[in-house]
Amino acid sequence: LKPLFGRAERPVRPLLVPRDSRSGMSDERVIVVGGGLAGLSATCELLERGCNVTIIEKESNLGGNSSKATTGIAAPGSSIQKAAGITDFGSDLIGEGEAAEALVKNGPKDVEWLT
Repeated sequence: LKPLFGRAERPVRPLLVPRDSRSGMSDERVIVVGGGLAGLSATCELLERGCNVTIIEKESNLGGNSSKATTGIAAPGSSIQKAAGITDFGSDLIGEGEAAEALVKNGPKDVEWLT
Protein backbone atom coordinates (compact mmCIF):
# COMPACT_ATOMS: atom_id res chain seq x y z
CA LEU A 1 0.00 0.00 0.00
CA LYS A 2 1.18 3.50 -0.75
CA PRO A 3 0.13 6.58 1.19
CA LEU A 4 -2.22 8.94 -0.62
CA PHE A 5 -0.32 12.05 0.47
CA GLY A 6 3.30 12.61 1.36
CA ARG A 7 6.01 10.02 1.53
CA ALA A 8 6.36 7.18 3.97
CA GLU A 9 9.86 6.29 5.11
CA ARG A 10 8.82 2.65 5.35
CA PRO A 11 6.25 0.74 3.35
CA VAL A 12 2.75 1.05 4.76
CA ARG A 13 1.23 -2.31 5.57
CA PRO A 14 -2.31 -3.18 6.64
CA LEU A 15 -2.89 -4.74 10.03
CA LEU A 16 -5.97 -6.90 9.74
CA VAL A 17 -8.39 -7.29 12.60
CA PRO A 18 -9.84 -10.80 12.12
CA ARG A 19 -13.53 -11.18 11.46
CA ASP A 20 -15.45 -13.97 13.14
CA SER A 21 -18.43 -14.97 11.00
CA ARG A 22 -20.11 -16.54 14.04
CA SER A 23 -20.09 -13.27 16.01
CA GLY A 24 -22.79 -11.58 13.95
CA MET A 25 -20.54 -8.89 12.55
CA SER A 26 -22.06 -6.79 9.80
CA ASP A 27 -20.80 -6.51 6.25
CA GLU A 28 -19.66 -2.92 6.93
CA ARG A 29 -15.99 -2.55 6.10
CA VAL A 30 -14.03 0.33 7.56
CA ILE A 31 -10.40 1.38 7.14
CA VAL A 32 -8.80 3.22 10.05
CA VAL A 33 -5.66 5.12 9.11
CA GLY A 34 -3.20 5.17 12.00
CA GLY A 35 -2.72 2.80 14.90
CA GLY A 36 -2.18 5.45 17.56
CA LEU A 37 -4.45 5.98 20.53
CA ALA A 38 -7.14 7.72 18.45
CA GLY A 39 -7.04 5.09 15.69
CA LEU A 40 -7.16 2.20 18.14
CA SER A 41 -10.00 3.85 20.07
CA ALA A 42 -11.95 4.30 16.84
CA THR A 43 -11.25 0.67 15.94
CA CYS A 44 -12.60 -0.54 19.28
CA GLU A 45 -15.79 1.48 18.81
CA LEU A 46 -16.25 0.17 15.28
CA LEU A 47 -15.68 -3.44 16.32
CA GLU A 48 -18.23 -3.03 19.12
CA ARG A 49 -20.69 -1.92 16.43
CA GLY A 50 -19.99 -5.05 14.41
CA CYS A 51 -17.84 -3.61 11.64
CA ASN A 52 -15.05 -5.40 9.84
CA VAL A 53 -12.04 -3.13 10.47
CA THR A 54 -8.65 -2.81 8.79
CA ILE A 55 -6.02 -0.63 10.48
CA ILE A 56 -3.35 0.89 8.26
CA GLU A 57 -0.23 1.84 10.22
CA LYS A 58 3.12 2.93 8.78
CA GLU A 59 5.16 1.94 11.84
CA SER A 60 6.02 -1.62 12.81
CA ASN A 61 4.31 -1.23 16.20
CA LEU A 62 0.96 0.19 17.23
CA GLY A 63 0.56 3.07 19.66
CA GLY A 64 1.70 6.14 17.75
CA ASN A 65 2.89 9.08 19.81
CA SER A 66 0.92 7.79 22.79
CA SER A 67 3.35 4.89 23.08
CA LYS A 68 6.17 7.41 23.48
CA ALA A 69 4.41 9.59 26.05
CA THR A 70 6.40 9.64 29.27
CA THR A 71 4.14 11.84 31.35
CA GLY A 72 0.98 9.78 31.07
CA ILE A 73 -2.60 10.97 30.69
CA ALA A 74 -4.02 13.79 32.78
CA ALA A 75 -6.86 12.10 34.64
CA PRO A 76 -7.14 13.62 38.11
CA GLY A 77 -9.39 11.63 40.38
CA SER A 78 -9.34 8.46 38.29
CA SER A 79 -9.96 5.08 39.90
CA ILE A 80 -6.31 4.19 39.26
CA GLN A 81 -5.18 7.16 41.34
CA LYS A 82 -7.75 6.39 44.05
CA ALA A 83 -6.58 2.77 44.22
CA ALA A 84 -3.00 4.03 44.66
CA GLY A 85 -4.10 6.34 47.49
CA ILE A 86 -3.58 9.50 45.43
CA THR A 87 -5.96 12.40 45.98
CA ASP A 88 -5.91 14.69 42.96
CA PHE A 89 -8.56 17.23 41.99
CA GLY A 90 -6.62 18.66 39.04
CA SER A 91 -6.36 22.05 40.72
CA ASP A 92 -2.95 22.60 39.11
CA LEU A 93 -4.61 22.39 35.68
CA ILE A 94 -7.65 24.56 36.38
CA GLY A 95 -7.15 28.01 34.90
CA GLU A 96 -4.68 26.76 32.26
CA GLY A 97 -7.23 27.07 29.51
CA GLU A 98 -10.20 25.30 28.02
CA ALA A 99 -8.25 22.21 26.91
CA ALA A 100 -6.77 21.70 30.39
CA GLU A 101 -10.17 22.06 32.00
CA ALA A 102 -11.57 19.47 29.58
CA LEU A 103 -8.81 17.08 30.70
CA VAL A 104 -9.77 17.59 34.33
CA LYS A 105 -13.42 17.00 33.53
CA ASN A 106 -13.12 14.12 31.04
CA GLY A 107 -9.75 12.54 31.83
CA PRO A 108 -10.95 10.10 34.49
CA LYS A 109 -13.75 8.65 32.35
CA ASP A 110 -11.38 8.45 29.36
CA VAL A 111 -8.91 6.42 31.44
CA GLU A 112 -11.74 4.18 32.64
CA TRP A 113 -12.69 3.47 29.02
CA LEU A 114 -9.06 2.79 28.05
CA THR A 115 -8.46 0.41 30.93
